[in-house]
Amino acid sequence: MESLQACLRRAAVQTRKGVQFFDRQGRVTRYPYNRIYNDAIRMARQLRALGIQSGSHVALIQSTSPEMIRSLFAVYLAGGVPCCLPSPRMGRLPDYAGTIASMLKGAQIKHVITEQKIKKQIDAAAVIAKAVVLCVEEFPEHEFLGVVSGPAIEGSDAGNSEIPEAPEPIDIADPADRDLHSGQSHDLALIQYSSGTTQAPKPVGLTQHNIISNTSAILETFPGDLNDHSGVSWLPLHHDMGLIGGLFTAVVGQGDITLLRPEDFVARPASWLQALSVSRATISPAPNFAMQLCASRVSDDIIASLDLSHWQIALIGAEMVRESTLRLFYNRFKPAGFRYESFTPVYGLAEATLAVTFSAIDSVPTAHSFDVEQLSLGIARVVDADQSSGIATINLTSVGKPLDGVQVEIRSVNGNVLSEGHTGHIFVRGPSVMRGYLNADGSVRSTLEAEGTGRAALDPDGWLDTADLGFMHAGEVYIYGRARDILIINGRNIDPHMIESVLVQLHGLQEDGVAAVADASNRDGSEGFIVLAEKQRAPNGNIAGLAHEARAAIIRDTGLIPSAVHIVETGKLPRTTSGKIKRGEAKQLLQSGAFELLASA
Repeated sequence: MESLQACLRRAAVQTRKGVQFFDRQGRVTRYPYNRIYNDAIRMARQLRALGIQSGSHVALIQSTSPEMIRSLFAVYLAGGVPCCLPSPRMGRLPDYAGTIASMLKGAQIKHVITEQKIKKQIDAAAVIAKAVVLCVEEFPEHEFLGVVSGPAIEGSDAGNSEIPEAPEPIDIADPADRDLHSGQSHDLALIQYSSGTTQAPKPVGLTQHNIISNTSAILETFPGDLNDHSGVSWLPLHHDMGLIGGLFTAVVGQGDITLLRPEDFVARPASWLQALSVSRATISPAPNFAMQLCASRVSDDIIASLDLSHWQIALIGAEMVRESTLRLFYNRFKPAGFRYESFTPVYGLAEATLAVTFSAIDSVPTAHSFDVEQLSLGIARVVDADQSSGIATINLTSVGKPLDGVQVEIRSVNGNVLSEGHTGHIFVRGPSVMRGYLNADGSVRSTLEAEGTGRAALDPDGWLDTADLGFMHAGEVYIYGRARDILIINGRNIDPHMIESVLVQLHGLQEDGVAAVADASNRDGSEGFIVLAEKQRAPNGNIAGLAHEARAAIIRDTGLIPSAVHIVETGKLPRTTSGKIKRGEAKQLLQSGAFELLASA
């Protein structure tokens, strides 16, 4: 099996393709694989002179840029093991230095490659972790070929510009006499942190075999000739969906990929869709909230300038997939040529490299309403529209079937395999499942417990306890939440997503800013729940009325009565570096009085 180093060299020799960068002004910079490879060779030799050798753990804290791509592959060619971490701009962390220092120590990082403009913030973390900081500006200027094309994106015809043709191939330096690392299948090849939604993020150790197996399985799902496909991604490269599903899959598949900085997407969501329109890409991944954001913030004038008819595979994952959001996005962008069949719900996690299941390509996503009462008892029962009167239901979207070579089982708390239609812990086994978590000394172990289970994450047979809850229906996987986040109300297991989904489109609240958390303060000892909701950035309006409206909607749609509904400022709920709300930490902050409550009901 090839290594990432070998895949990059093959792409550099055999193609004129590479990585493009689409900026906020609508300009495109091309960085072909042959240039990346040669630039990375030069930087790798310099890294070795600075003490980075085979097996060295190296953190990359940089923005999405040509320099980041060059640094990443230079670490590989020098023999190092990269660990991509969020920059201060993307972290959304109140104690950035402390959090990053903890991650540096957890991954046994000895060198950090960063940028001069954020070095001061990185230095503080590096001092705590006793790591050496290197800046990309300290290395000789790389010779990537920058090509700018197209008008500013404010123009109504921005979607009609084109990415320029790639340059003719250039000579590829022969690394045989340069003592560069070629990579072996069993090598530790990447340290990526788990999401940290319910516990502190843990350093996941992945091998070359894990990464190549997962990216190859992803590529096998794409229809037709791979040469006809290209991708666009704004997802951060410190996130598995951005790094593995975006960059590494493109390199292994020798395809073009266009990258945007995540902060550019957040500031202007239309830029993602314009990059898709300009590049005529066929594949692009995103979480559910990105679809919601685009539907609410992209103007009619921009939509009129877009051509999304080439977007064949809209991978959607990383968080709960909501059918209501898919419908909202489709209705908004079908005038631009977007097809509902393009939505491809998926499921994955860092411990499995990335992808576990994929929905069928070019098919309408499958969604059903399930009986909430039965789900709370561990039974997944579909409720048809003509049977729904008087029955509380939750709409769940299938995330498809396991990828080639991947096995999925649903197990009970006692570890027994459950039949289809029963809810339990999702277990995964396959060639992309991690070697284990990193020990404090940098070695790899598999005994650290899965989140909230008290059991080892990996059993002796190689089965990974994902700590996600779900079930099988009609041969497909449905996700029902995280084990540690489940609310126990009157003896029933309630997925907080069911409560939060009621408020997703309530005017005045942030679409991705709601958290339902347990409340054990009832005097009779029973457990209730509290809802925290961020207000939109719009003018204040009647915040007290909004809290009462949210409370009434929850009672009406779920039959559950919250202990309280609190409205807080935008951006105050704690999140992981990939944007998921950390319910456990939100509960702790509430109990400690850390939130300023704007209104309560």
